Amino acid sequence: MSSYVSFNCEYNVLICKVHQHAIPSRYITRHFLEEHDVSLSIRQRIQEYASQYTIVEGSELSYPTERIQPIPYLKIINGFQCKYEVCGKIMGTLESMKRHCRMTHDWKSKDGERWSETRAQTFYQGNSQRYFSLSQGINDSYFAVHEPGTLPVSNFTDQLLGDLLGAAMELDQKHQREINTVQDNTSLVTKTPWLRYTRWDKKFVGQDMNELHAFTNPLEATTAEEKLIWDVVGKSVKRCWEGYHDCLEREWDLIPFWLRSVTLEKEDTKPFRTYIASYTLSRYIGYWQGYILFCYRMFGLKDTRLEFTTPQFQNLIAIRGIVDSQDEDQAEELETLLFNLSVSLICHSDYAKEPSSLIYYSGVRGYNVDYKQWRKPQDYTTILAGVQFCMRVIMLEHALPTGLRDEFTDSTSVTPVMQFRGVRRWLIDGGGKSQG
Repeated sequence: MSSYVSFNCEYNVLICKVHQHAIPSRYITRHFLEEHDVSLSIRQRIQEYASQYTIVEGSELSYPTERIQPIPYLKIINGFQCKYEVCGKIMGTLESMKRHCRMTHDWKSKDGERWSETRAQTFYQGNSQRYFSLSQGINDSYFAVHEPGTLPVSNFTDQLLGDLLGAAMELDQKHQREINTVQDNTSLVTKTPWLRYTRWDKKFVGQDMNELHAFTNPLEATTAEEKLIWDVVGKSVKRCWEGYHDCLEREWDLIPFWLRSVTLEKEDTKPFRTYIASYTLSRYIGYWQGYILFCYRMFGLKDTRLEFTTPQFQNLIAIRGIVDSQDEDQAEELETLLFNLSVSLICHSDYAKEPSSLIYYSGVRGYNVDYKQWRKPQDYTTILAGVQFCMRVIMLEHALPTGLRDEFTDSTSVTPVMQFRGVRRWLIDGGGKSQG
């Protein structure tokens, strides 16, 4: 199992080498089911391997607060450590450190920087992202580590060993970075028909696909703002799914056939599905959450690889303003803005000057970072199905807002079907929409 996990005997944690964090024992099966494209037999072997050990949970971890050597296979971040007396808390971002100092130590901007940069690691992610500090008696998220490849100088042999280990680690990290970088293979004539159709190898030539994947990953959400966006988008898409079922309860029986159709002027012979297993629904919605998080991060970084139309850009600016203000009274407005952003991203003309971010994101999803290769059609279609599902329920809610459906009566000149058909071109191949 050395390709996927490593058990650290000193701290009794199981570490995923790909995602560079520890996995709680109760989530091992779920992690490799949802986050890795591995077969059932490999997942079973990983579970058997893990069952040999007693894995310590995040709330049970404890160790001193002095700086330690980096734990192998855990991600190392550039963090910030509080310099107030008897504190030393480490945060992942500058904004979160300022917030900590302001709320805990009554820090003001005039006080200057009361923190220092530090290299840091954490074992667990999410709610398990904490450990118990022996000296302070508090739960914390990060711990300080030495710069990779360095050791406290005790003697010449130790220093030499540290230098050799550091050099080896640097070469390995360089190899891992380069292996996910798309190479220019225009001179090759052995491309599969699938790659010739998608042209991903041309679109992403020179790009680090591991880096791009990280922008879509909720496990990389190091700020409360990003986690908020992830949660609100998930809530919004679930409302859209519930809105579809509201159509069924109203006995608007033609809607499911038009929702499933891939032809502009004709409904499908079968209705859109009415049941999706909870795991599949979470996975489908997760693709859209990853897409919106991808756009928000690239927008924040001003990364020119992703371009936005004027409506999309304006939505992102408004979302950024609300998120930065941290005003709980604007929670409903934030959900509305994120929903509007989703609609504007779907309604992206094929003829717009700015390339579609949705098509770009679909290409990023087409690369398997675990296997360092492009996905085959049979592996990719499940992802595409999830993205298309979200597009359809979002556009249904856009055309027929649940809260306004009571306005339709038998005397209404425009029926729900007619109104929905007015936006269906964005869901039809060749209708001007953006669909990977």
